[in-house]
Amino acid sequence: MNLRGRMNSGSQNIEPTEQEKQQESVSPQSIQDTMPRSNPPSPELIMQKQSETIQVQKKTIEDLQSQMDRIYPEWKHLKKQGRPEDIETIQKLSSEISELTSATADLRAELSSVQKINRSLTTNNQSLVRQNDDLRNNAGLLNRKEQERLTEDLTSTKVRLSDAEKKINMSNVKAVQDAQAAQKAAERKAEMDITDYKKEADKKVSDAEKAKKTTIRQSKEKVKAAKKNQKIAWGSTLITLLCCLIAYPTFSWDLWYFISVPAIWAWDKLNDYAAWMEKPYYSKMVAGTEQFYAFSTGWAWTLRVLTFLLILTCAVFISLIIAGLVKYYKKRWCNLSLKVLLASFAGIIVFGEGIRDHVSINLVLLFIIIQAIYLGVLVYLDGYYDTRNLLDKWEEIQSA
Repeated sequence: MNLRGRMNSGSQNIEPTEQEKQQESVSPQSIQDTMPRSNPPSPELIMQKQSETIQVQKKTIEDLQSQMDRIYPEWKHLKKQGRPEDIETIQKLSSEISELTSATADLRAELSSVQKINRSLTTNNQSLVRQNDDLRNNAGLLNRKEQERLTEDLTSTKVRLSDAEKKINMSNVKAVQDAQAAQKAAERKAEMDITDYKKEADKKVSDAEKAKKTTIRQSKEKVKAAKKNQKIAWGSTLITLLCCLIAYPTFSWDLWYFISVPAIWAWDKLNDYAAWMEKPYYSKMVAGTEQFYAFSTGWAWTLRVLTFLLILTCAVFISLIIAGLVKYYKKRWCNLSLKVLLASFAGIIVFGEGIRDHVSINLVLLFIIIQAIYLGVLVYLDGYYDTRNLLDKWEEIQSA
């Protein structure tokens, strides 16, 4: 029976033995004096350092994850485009992603290990505190061997805590250093890749500018050659038409008549109008003869103004119609128009005499009628191909 049992029994007055007296003489102060004087780090300090280490590891993991979030979208975008020139960049980014993933996994494993050790130390610390409290509460009631055993366990536990703290610090420092080294290597690699990509892009831009300049130079040379060939073609065509006009002069005579007859008619009418404007008159049949009577002064000036305005309006209206037709003809000018023009002109020149034998018509007027018919056919074909959604085919026909 121990000392507490003896005190609680109360009914027994047995004298304690010599050994029991020695055990009773041991005070809490003597127990404290027997404890080692070493001053290892407290469990609270170790746990605090572990918490700081865990925070550092979490911060490093967040940095690696942010770098992963920055690289992964670019890798995914380049991989989605699938351009051959981006294959090397995609491989480099894939290698960086693998390295970051491996470093993150290692840090997470280290963090999990540290957390397990932290929980184990917390449990041991709580158990040690309870044992220490029990030792303090029962210091005078436990035997000396048990007190020494508990003291040794406390010392051993503190030593293990100190060793564990050193190992954790070394492990955490190595993990952080490895993560930082991996991060710096990834950043340097990303910077090198960006520099290479920029150089490649600059090279492509320079090549594109050179190709553009070469294309512009070649285009200008082609335009000059085309203009030269066009001048030669037009010269040849005009010479051919001139020879045809010399060989078949009918069109030339009709051209002279087409210009001179209206001009002479207009000149005669202008003289008649000038004479009438000088003294306006009107005619009247009297006894089978035409008699002329002059208007009064007021009516004369009224008729002068009205006729002048009427003639001016007709001239403007006819000019506008002719200008509109010419403008529309220029707008619709194409290879087809050129072919129709040359074919009709050459046909009228060559077959002009035969046409005049069957139809009494001025060849120049016939040429103008043919062009007017051609414009009408163009308007009809525009509507025809437009309603059938074949404008592309129609444009191809015109430019052929």
